[in-house]
Parts: sequence; C-alpha cells; structure tokens
Amino acid sequence: MKKLITSIIYLFLIVNSNAAFAQKDRQQEDKLPLIEWQATLGINIGATSPIPTPRFIDKIYTWYPNINPSFTLTMTHHFRKAPRHGVALSVFADKRSFRATTRINGMPISLAGDKATFTGDQNTSFDGRYVGITPLYVFTTKNRKVNIYSGVYLSMLFGSKFQVKLDGDGILRDNEGNESFLQEGEIKTMSYDDLVSPIEAGLQIGTDVFLNKHLGLTFRFNAGLTRATKKEFFEITGQYLHNLYANLGVTYRL
Repeated sequence: MKKLITSIIYLFLIVNSNAAFAQKDRQQEDKLPLIEWQATLGINIGATSPIPTPRFIDKIYTWYPNINPSFTLTMTHHFRKAPRHGVALSVFADKRSFRATTRINGMPISLAGDKATFTGDQNTSFDGRYVGITPLYVFTTKNRKVNIYSGVYLSMLFGSKFQVKLDGDGILRDNEGNESFLQEGEIKTMSYDDLVSPIEAGLQIGTDVFLNKHLGLTFRFNAGLTRATKKEFFEITGQYLHNLYANLGVTYRL
C-alpha cells in the first residue's frame, strides 16, 4: 500500500511538471508579437558565374568574388494560432560583382558587330546593382533566439558594368578562319552592359541568431534560378550567367 501511494505521488508530480513546462512554452509563444521589424546591414560574398563552366576555359588564373554592401528591411507576421511560424517580406538593395582572369581557347566573341573567336588571356569584370523583394516562410524558436527562413527573391537591375578585356599575345579568328594577332600590351575591351537581364529571381535560405533581445547575426544563401544575362549574350558567347552568393550581416530587431 505504501509503495502504491508513493507511485501515485510520483506520477502526480511528473504530470504536473510536464503541464508546467507546457504552460511555460505556451506563455513564451504567446509573447511573440504578431508583427516584427528587422533592419539588416550586411555584405554579399559571391559572384555572377557561368553554369556550367564553359568548355573553352583552359585555365583560371584568378577569381575574386568581391565583397559588396547590402541593406535589407524585413517585416515578419507570426500566425496567431501558431506563433512560432510565420511569413516575412524583405525589401533589399545590394551589389553583386566578381573579377576573373582566365586562359581561354576559342571563346566566341562579338568584334565590331561580327562573330569571332579568341584564344589567349582575358579579364572579365561584372558589377550589378539591384533592388528587390523576398517573400519568405519563417520558423522562430520558442526562446526567440533563432529564425530560420526559406523562400524566393525577385530582384530588379538598376545599374551594371560588364566588361571583357582581351590581353595581348592572343589570337583573333573570324568566321572565315582568318587570323589576326594582338600585339604584346594591346588590349581590346568589349562591353556587355546592355546584355544583363533587367529582372532576376532565385531561391533564398538563411537564419538569424540573436545575441540578445534586439541584436543578432544573419546569414543568407541565394541561388539564381533565372539567368543574369539576356539571350543575346548566349547567342554571342554560348554561355549564360547565374547569380550565386552568400550574405553575412548584423541585424537589429525593433
């Protein structure tokens, strides 16, 4: 009988303990506001890259995914009946750029409006400035320390500089097979500014980790699904470019 009473007491304590923890979790969830605002200042690390790697690239001497600034303002709406889940909408402005020096063999180019190929060293530079929006699904941990995001982004180009420089000692070959040689130190510059796509979209995943109630660190990874260059660029060079970049930053929760 004594053992039975002891067992009942233990069971009662366990049930009440679990109920207390469940009530505490519900109280913490209830404290999540329906609407939250965040301002994020960060840097983009990545590049606009050809996918897959073009067959005419023999060697990559240097490749620099430049570090570029970004700013994001995010509004998150938590669901009333499931406050740890929600949707967010971000508005952002950023820059994406890279530099690369490569050895190429038979790369298609446009020279004075005519198609040709080039064999030799080249330097490519791309700078794109974008604004856009990002609708996201958000999951927030019960202690509000971590946000996890997934969604899509839509960005609009408002400025770009896209150049390819052909270095000296290279060989130009026209459609008829005629060859001409660049002299040492001679550089031919081709501009593809007008062949960058005005609208681009892709996937985004990321997380925020908060150090206190307001201040946190943020990480995002973005993968372009649509092409960063127009069809005409493919017709000239046989390649498309896609945006692939990460974003690291500091976020402030209002």
